[in-house]
Amino acid sequence: MIIRTAIKAGCCVGAVHYSRELGVWGDAESTHKLYTKIQQEMEPVCKKVRATVNYEPPPMPTSGEVGFIVNHYYNEGVKGTFRFVKMIPCYLGQGMKKANDAIKGAMAEKPE
Repeated sequence: MIIRTAIKAGCCVGAVHYSRELGVWGDAESTHKLYTKIQQEMEPVCKKVRATVNYEPPPMPTSGEVGFIVNHYYNEGVKGTFRFVKMIPCYLGQGMKKANDAIKGAMAEKPE
């Protein structure tokens, strides 16, 4: 048990250390350089896969489009949350009525 935990911790520390040396946790410029390097090295492989499966994926959205989409769905989530909070008294009233009707129905039935 202790050895397994030590191995897991060592793998985690190693991954964080290696990713830090690569520049993942650095400033935006070093992270962008790493991303560009990975993209350039993976392009021949991706090109071969695209040719093999005969599919060209659509281009990635621009950062402005992503920002708009994130803002839109965040705002929709906030509006939905407040809509739900506003309707809680109604939902509770409906639940209480159903419970009341169920209790009255159970009491009205005569045991055999």
